[in-house]
Order: sequence, then structure tokens, then C-alpha cells
Amino acid sequence: MCQDGLQDGLSYHPLEVSPSDPDVIAVGTTSGSNECKIFLSDDRGDSWSRLENLPGGISTIDIEFDPYNSNIIYTGLLGVVGNVDGGLFKSTDFGESWIDITNNLPLNDMMYFSGITINPFNTSNIFVIVGWHGVYQTHDGGETWESFNEGLDTASCVYGNLSFAGEDTTHMYLSTLSVWSISRSATKIV
Repeated sequence: MCQDGLQDGLSYHPLEVSPSDPDVIAVGTTSGSNECKIFLSDDRGDSWSRLENLPGGISTIDIEFDPYNSNIIYTGLLGVVGNVDGGLFKSTDFGESWIDITNNLPLNDMMYFSGITINPFNTSNIFVIVGWHGVYQTHDGGETWESFNEGLDTASCVYGNLSFAGEDTTHMYLSTLSVWSISRSATKIV
């Protein structure tokens, strides 16, 4: 059963509102059918459309819109290596098609990507928390990734949130099993 396009009986998380268009909202599912789903609204949640062509995954871990273009969407999908597809994906056409940008990110048996954060001054500079491997960044929109873990206890970086300190893109905060302040090296807060 659906209500305005959303299905009953599912747990909806994450939720993301486009910074460039507050009418555009995305929600993902974390349980219900062992198949991840993303629903999009372009009318502030009055109606929803399910994206029919996600690349796979068990659940949606994170969704992030490009700061200036709501047609560009990033998502982290939970997967199990060798069993269920998952990874880090990008759409440039409002979810009609997806590009796998997992590329050289490290993987465990469980693929877990969260905390997707886009530099608003350089949208090719993206950060992500890779489960049990810490924070990684790209300078080329996901073609190649490099570790951003100096000073971090990467074993405690399972999943979480990552955020720039306002408009200061040289400083970030990370919440996982601990809370971290990151400049060029991390300092544990809690």
C-alpha cells in the first residue's frame, strides 16, 4: 500500500533536502524488503516517486544532493561483497541512471558508506566515511579516492556523519563511535 507514493511498512532513513531547491526531497529505506529504495519528491513531499533503477544494495545508508544542482545525487548503498551489490553511486539525471564511484575505496565484507559531504566551493571535492576504514576524499568527483585519516582511529569509523564547520572547508566534524574535530589531522573530542 502506498500513500502519495510512499510505501507503508518501511523505515525511512536517510532524508535529504536539496540545498539548491527546497521543493526537492529524497528519502531512502533501511528495512522492509532487503532491497533498498529511494523515493524522490519535487513538491515538498506532497507526492513521491520511487526510483526504479538503483544498482542494488540492502539499504540506503546516505543520500546527498550537489549543493547547486538537485539533479546530481550521491548515495551510499549497503552491500555484502560477493553477495549483494552495494557501494557509492552518483546520478546526474535526478536518479534515472547511476554511476558507480566506489572505484579504489577499500572494502570489507560489508560495504558501508555514510557521511557523504561535498565541498561547496569545489563540488569535485567529496568526502565519505568508509565503514571500518575511516574518511576518504576525492578531488576528481569520485574517479580516485585518498585516505583522509591522519590522527583518526579508523576502527571506530563504522558509520556516521561528516560536516564542514560552516563555510570553513578546512575544518570538519566527524561523528561515529566518537566525535572528532578534523583540520589537517584529527583531534578526538569525546
